[in-house]
Order: sequence, then structure tokens, then C-alpha cells
Amino acid sequence: MAQLVKLADYISRYETDLHRYSSRYPRLKTERWERLKHNWETERKKPLIRDYEEIVTSSWGMEAGSVWKRMVKQVPFLRRKNVTKEETDGGRDVSFNRPVSSLDSLARSFREELYQFQLSWASSTISETSAISSRFEQDTLLARMVKDLPDTYFILYSPVFRVRQAEVELGVIIITPVEIWLLQPLDGDEHTIYSPLNERFWNRQSRSGTEKIIHPGTALKRMASVVKEILQEQGHPAKLKPALVAKNSFIDIPDNNRIYRIIDKRSFPGWFEQMRKNHSPIKSDQLKVTNTLLDYCVTYAAERSGLSGESAVNEERGGGI
Repeated sequence: MAQLVKLADYISRYETDLHRYSSRYPRLKTERWERLKHNWETERKKPLIRDYEEIVTSSWGMEAGSVWKRMVKQVPFLRRKNVTKEETDGGRDVSFNRPVSSLDSLARSFREELYQFQLSWASSTISETSAISSRFEQDTLLARMVKDLPDTYFILYSPVFRVRQAEVELGVIIITPVEIWLLQPLDGDEHTIYSPLNERFWNRQSRSGTEKIIHPGTALKRMASVVKEILQEQGHPAKLKPALVAKNSFIDIPDNNRIYRIIDKRSFPGWFEQMRKNHSPIKSDQLKVTNTLLDYCVTYAAERSGLSGESAVNEERGGGI
């Protein structure tokens, strides 16, 4: 699961200490998964114990059933494991309490939990918080990227940069250990088709009709220009890979006009699978580039209220995971 280091103009733990949180996240994720898996396996044994108790009672009577109950209390393997202080984060019981039928289902639930955890880290610190817009909570591209890309990828999603005293919202920046992807997302569904109209405008055709929109390549070029200028000023040469991305719709543009990559419904699965296969470790240059970009990001946040001293300590230790 990728690390969402910046979301819009929200406060982020990563911008306070990128090195610390980028290394902490994989460890917390592994620890949390091991706890959940252990508790799920423990819960899976309990129905077998109850069913066998009923069989013993019905076959041999109440006295035999009572003997079985006493045996369960005496055998650690059969006894429910008490939740210890080390198994809680911020006072939350981490024992598994959701009806999940398989380990695969548990893994899917865990990924959703991690996604919410990443949203939390990308919108709060120990002392400050930012309110997440509903558009991000419903953004399927954001969820897909964070949930499915490797831990070693850093994502800046709709970040707001301050450039020459002006605030500019960009698209999506994915900083991998070897390259930087600059993505301009295009919304729509399988009935949506984007096509060039002229140098300044495109057509967006959908079930509701056809509308003229500003050429999406304009925003992509601006993003590439901003990122390139920042990195050059700080002496960080980087390989930039710009692309228009329409995950659920189509982009109809001639091959000879493509000065940037086109990724639509037809090519997205293959491109995304290639992105997932990169297992290179986090590199020092990657951290430097990410920190440099974060320094130019705009942040708005409010002071957190109602956080006790003990809760703050638990927040800092576990970050809510």
C-alpha cells in the first residue's frame, strides 16, 4: 500500500518528518496485520469449541457438558486469549470482531482499514487536523492507488503548490524509487469519450451529451513545468513521466499527437500492473525529492481539540492503526 504523503492542502504527518513516518508505516502495517490474523485465527476456533460443547452435553448430559467447560478453561489452546495492553492502540481493542469467513476477506478488510489510516495520516498530526472533502472520500482513483501500489511509492494527490506568490492545485504526483509520474486524471465512466477539438479545447462525450472542456494537456504541462523548475532550483535532476489518466473512460487521440502518455480504460490495467511490480526499496534521492516538493506545498489546518495527554501519546505511538 502506497504512502499518501500529501492530500490537497491538508496537514500531513509526512511533511513534519518524512524519514520517520515513511519508515514507521511498513512496520506498523506488519504488526497490525499479525495481530489481526492471530485474533481472527483464535476466533475461528471458538465456534468449533461451542459446537463440540453442545454435542457433549446432548450426548452425555449436563454433567459432561460442565466437565467440558472446565477443560476449556484449563487448556490455553482452547481458552480465549485475553487482550493485553500491548494489543491495544489508543485504547481500542484490536481483537477481531468482524464476521469474516476467510483469510482473503480479512486481508481485504485490512486494506480498507489501512486506507482509512493513510487518510488520517494525510490530514492530521498530533496537534493539528484538516477536514477531508467528500470528493476524496469517494475518489476511486485515489483509493486504488493508495491500496494497491507498493509501500515504497510516495503520492501527492491534488497538492496545492505556492509558485511565485500564487497557489496552484496540481494533479497527482507519484514519486517512486526510480522515477516521478505526473498524472492528470480525467473523470467519467465506460460511456465517456475524450477527443481533441483543437489546440485549446477537447470534447467530452457522455450519456448526457457532448461538452467542450479546456485541453487537459494544459494542466499536465503546467504541472510538469512547476515540478521541473522546483527540482532544478534545488539541484535534484529527476526523470519526469507525464500522462493523462482516464481509468474508467476512453481517450481518442492519434498516436502521432501524443507528446505525453495516454492511459485510458484500455491501457490502465496493464500500466497499473507494471507499477505494482516495482519492488525497489526507498532511496535517499527519493526522500530528498519528496521533501523538496513538500516544502513548496500549501497547508491549512486547525488545532485539534479534546485530545488528552494519554491519547496524544497513543496517537504518536500507533498513529491510529
